[in-house]
Amino acid sequence: MRIARFLAAAAFLLPAAAQAQPPIMLHILSTGVAAPGSRVLAMNYKNSLKGLWESGPDFSVSGGTAGRTKQQALAPDSVGDVVIVQKDDMEDLVKAGVILPGTNVSLGRIDLGVAVPKGAPHPDISTYPKFRDALLAAKTVAYTDPAGGSAGGIMIAKILSKPEFAGLKIVLSGMGSQSAARGDAPIAIETMGTLLGTYGVDFIGLVPASLNAHLYFSIGVLAKAPNLKEAIAFEKYALRPQAKPIWKRWGVVR
Repeated sequence: MRIARFLAAAAFLLPAAAQAQPPIMLHILSTGVAAPGSRVLAMNYKNSLKGLWESGPDFSVSGGTAGRTKQQALAPDSVGDVVIVQKDDMEDLVKAGVILPGTNVSLGRIDLGVAVPKGAPHPDISTYPKFRDALLAAKTVAYTDPAGGSAGGIMIAKILSKPEFAGLKIVLSGMGSQSAARGDAPIAIETMGTLLGTYGVDFIGLVPASLNAHLYFSIGVLAKAPNLKEAIAFEKYALRPQAKPIWKRWGVVR
């Protein structure tokens, strides 16, 4: 009995921080190309709330392929709070009733970029003919395997299916820019959200505008989000005008 009373008194005397509840965990289900920007904004948001919330929030960011992220959002046992997917996929999620009405908002555009191993010469890719000639001169091109559900990989595969690229050797991997960094290919095509986060490569320019090599993304809050109020607050933070430079730094143009 005396021990019980002592423990109760000791707990009462503990600092408030020691008695605080575990932080709220917000789960962001994001396609990989938008994950770097999501992580930076989540960290900034958490820091902006220091001293305002007793606990949290903490964040987890999935960073999966487009197909995997969509399936995570649709899963009956999903624990996601916020989802970032391609615009078409978001519309499917809205139709399925898994997105909270009023929270489906356009996030921005992600372009395709071209990279070479760090320190390698930078070919001119400013026009389609120059882009084509640079790839043909390289002879080997790396990009993310579309078989894994990568939206960027699917778009790149479509570009390289043109007859003029028939002689190219293709290196498919989990991340095309990492293949270039390892020296597996002298040039890589990758989504900017992924390319900008890859060490060991130099970004040399965007895929020419004439190829319309863009992916459009939306953000939304899952209707069954475990932390609905906090998820809505984070989405508003991520869509503020002040967030545009951060998104752009990590490949999302708003």
